[in-house]
Amino acid sequence: MDSDNDKYGDADLKPCPFCGGKASIWTKGKRVFWVKCNICQNSIKWDKDLENCVLRWNNRPIEEKLEAEVNRLRGEHRAE
Repeated sequence: MDSDNDKYGDADLKPCPFCGGKASIWTKGKRVFWVKCNICQNSIKWDKDLENCVLRWNNRPIEEKLEAEVNRLRGEHRAE
């Protein structure tokens, strides 16, 4: 690992979409940020904006769509 890279934190990160592992925020001089899985090392492209970096990691449109469908079906089931 490059000694200029520092672990920045792991608050509010969803688990890795590939292995379910815990992810962490990394930074290089607090100028750029990226999120990387602590298990499989999957990561996203760096970003100069920390908030945008976290939003991109946590963006799971298929999960959100599936959750909405499950909730809809639960509602239909309760109505019967």
